[in-house]
Amino acid sequence: MSEVEKPVDAEAVSNALRLGWQIAELRGRYWQRINSREPVRHLSLALSKEYALPLEDERTPLERLYEAQAIVVAVSGQLGLDFPAVSLSGQGKDPDQRASTLLMALTKRLSHPDDAGNPPATPALAPVAAAPMLVRAVSSADTARTAPAAVAESAPNSPAPAVGSVPIPSPSGGGHGRSAADRGPLWEDFAAFVFAWDARVQDQLAAVSFSQFSAYQLGRGLAEVSWQLDPAVAGADDPHGWQFLLGEVRLRQLGRLMDGLSSYFGPMTVAAVKDSVRAWGTVAHEPSITARPDAIGKLIEQSHVWRNLLIGGMSAQTLVPGHGQVQKLHGLELVIKDFWPQLIIGILGAVVLAVGAYLLATADVTTKEIGAALGVLGSFGITSAAVIARSKESVLQVFSRMRLLYYTDLVSTAASRVPIIEKQLRARNGQPRKKN
Repeated sequence: MSEVEKPVDAEAVSNALRLGWQIAELRGRYWQRINSREPVRHLSLALSKEYALPLEDERTPLERLYEAQAIVVAVSGQLGLDFPAVSLSGQGKDPDQRASTLLMALTKRLSHPDDAGNPPATPALAPVAAAPMLVRAVSSADTARTAPAAVAESAPNSPAPAVGSVPIPSPSGGGHGRSAADRGPLWEDFAAFVFAWDARVQDQLAAVSFSQFSAYQLGRGLAEVSWQLDPAVAGADDPHGWQFLLGEVRLRQLGRLMDGLSSYFGPMTVAAVKDSVRAWGTVAHEPSITARPDAIGKLIEQSHVWRNLLIGGMSAQTLVPGHGQVQKLHGLELVIKDFWPQLIIGILGAVVLAVGAYLLATADVTTKEIGAALGVLGSFGITSAAVIARSKESVLQVFSRMRLLYYTDLVSTAASRVPIIEKQLRARNGQPRKKN
């Protein structure tokens, strides 16, 4: 069941958010392809037989890049954002060429960069003992799918290398592969195109719908946290750094965008995303945590959670595994701590009103004093039935707010993938949950 009754333009807003996310992912995958930073996971023998159909995480990095491209092309067309290429700053000369056509031409150059149309040679990879990849680490190898017969001949005597024997991607140019100075025209042309198209998209969405404009920025901003990050960079003055992508300025913007779109997602989803983003903002300023071997892997998991909540249609309540009793007690403790004044007042008020309602219903109306009191109360529409209804409504309101806070806290805790326990993060933040 949906948390909220969504506005009529919910589908367009969802598509705008998805477009922003996919543009950030496509840009990240393109950079990795150019700089030989893609993860390698050798194709399993089973997938090589009889043209077996892979699931998403079993596709090669190049296939995933083309998948992201296809989504960008399709969604931009649905939103009316596939502009003529000549309308983008510094892009295109053919008046009939669309932005999507130019995008496909640029991505095609990745697999066929030379004049003869030959695919590039797969670069040699130096084994390193590395932290989890800042990419979808479960992607399969970026090699052309081998014909079944060829694989059958080579597979028995070809042990697969261990997972992790891959170069670490580095959006700022460090590590293995080409340096920033050697990116060449492929990256420069693509980056300039995406920059120009993004600017035009933002201008158009801002003019058409502020909600779609906000959704596009939110999707791109959240996706960039993983797709643009270079784990080795910490400074706030580098767009690939922890403290830029998860710095206070970005956190405020992402929080404001999430609040502005709350009517599309509901309070639990909003809290789950905002709290986890804020938790990662705390992590970004802790070098001892960002240097941990599991930090990047956890960030990738977190990115999946954000995408599933905002784009995949996942209910925030499904994040709580089995509604464990320990989690329930923890959430109940927080609710009572925040709402104990209202809870006590509500219960006492209900008791007093119930007693009053009983007296009103059973009192001897022949008594002058009670008769006068009832006459005055009746003139204001206060009857025994009204008092009972009011007492019930008051108690239900308090418990309804308690229940929402209770489940919101459970969901927020379950949504976080930070590589540090939640209690420590709250202590460092120094900010208890605010009552809505």
